[in-house]
Amino acid sequence: MVVGCDDTAFITGPNNFEYGCNATCIHSGDAMEGECMGIGCCQKQIAKGLKYYNTAMSSTKNHTDVWSFNSCGYAFIGEADRFHFRGLPDLGDDLIVDYFFERLKATVPIVLDWAIGSLSCERALKSEDYACRENSHCVDSDTGLGGYRCSCNPGYDGNPYLNQGCQDIDECADHPNNSFCEKICINTPGSYNCSCPDGYTVTAKRDGHTVVLLPILTSHGSSFSR
Repeated sequence: MVVGCDDTAFITGPNNFEYGCNATCIHSGDAMEGECMGIGCCQKQIAKGLKYYNTAMSSTKNHTDVWSFNSCGYAFIGEADRFHFRGLPDLGDDLIVDYFFERLKATVPIVLDWAIGSLSCERALKSEDYACRENSHCVDSDTGLGGYRCSCNPGYDGNPYLNQGCQDIDECADHPNNSFCEKICINTPGSYNCSCPDGYTVTAKRDGHTVVLLPILTSHGSSFSR
């Protein structure tokens, strides 16, 4: 990401990988809060599989034409969805540099995509040092570099790399405040069951997992009772 009104940054890596990002603006009112599309702020997505990188930054006119409201520019790497461009306040003078850096460190993490070794799940399952523990499964890395990660099975949560690290999620723990079951919720390992109280029957499914219940009507002569 690049923030500035006269700034260009490049990120380069192996196999001739190179991305450029150019942020420009002419007037102080050009940059709009929340917009990071080249006017005061620009973003480029890094390709998967990048193991290392170098960065370089330059300014076409050294901020001469925009010095009154933007005396410096910034280039940084971070999770794009976590950075909120504030428009003109982010283009201020040197006095806000420390504040800007501290805000980035506190709110914009760098996300690393990692994997175990270089084996696929099919081969890793046959190896002696297979890392996924009980109640978990293997997921092939999608970086193009091989390797795998572990994930808890549906209905379980925790650390899939530790013995007994994936623990059953009790979907009924907050019942009746949760939305899993309309009436009676029964927790099972990795799942749950819904059932009807005496005198009720299932009439339809709702949202794929809850049920709509109606009382069973019984007849006595010419009248009905619940």
